[in-house]
Amino acid sequence: MLVRMSLLAAVVALLQPAPTPAAAQPRPKIDWDMVAKIREEGLQRSRVMDFEGYIVDVLGARLTNSRDMQRAQRWVMDEMKRIGLANVAAEPFMDFGVLWDNEYTSLHMLEPDYAPLVGYPVAFTPSTDGRQVADAMIVVLTSRDDLTTYRGRLKGKAVLASPPVTINFAQLTNGVPRLTQQDLDRLQQTVIAPPRPLPPRAVPNPN
Repeated sequence: MLVRMSLLAAVVALLQPAPTPAAAQPRPKIDWDMVAKIREEGLQRSRVMDFEGYIVDVLGARLTNSRDMQRAQRWVMDEMKRIGLANVAAEPFMDFGVLWDNEYTSLHMLEPDYAPLVGYPVAFTPSTDGRQVADAMIVVLTSRDDLTTYRGRLKGKAVLASPPVTINFAQLTNGVPRLTQQDLDRLQQTVIAPPRPLPPRAVPNPN
């Protein structure tokens, strides 16, 4: 039975037509006129940079599920319809959560002298109940163990997590020395190697 089945399989294989070589298959017809139109449209009348510039410079940041994202979606859909696309719709982004937008943020140092501060709210954090005045405190946190140092001391404080900038008072007192032509030539010929990334900081996991 095994011999008969093998012989039958061999006969069937011989009766089947051999596959056509790739070189012998008919090549698809290329519409070179359409290819030329597509190339001309992309190379001569492309608006990629116009769209990119408007999205980046005018619409700006588009945080997920924010009014800015919805405004950008409406603009994109209007542009798609304007150029003739059909069935244009905005796809929902999962069940992401509540809407969040930064409407107003203003930080100021009041004492010992006035100075404006630069800061941004963390996305999806709650707002303050109006204007808040608090004592500032510089906090250095590099690991979870540092939290024990400030435990019970940060309530009601404006925490400054970035260390203050180091100021070179010697240059302010004596002035910045001027560079000679030799110094400028040496700087021009100096090859500055990119800084190596720092090794990851070891932070112990909580128990």
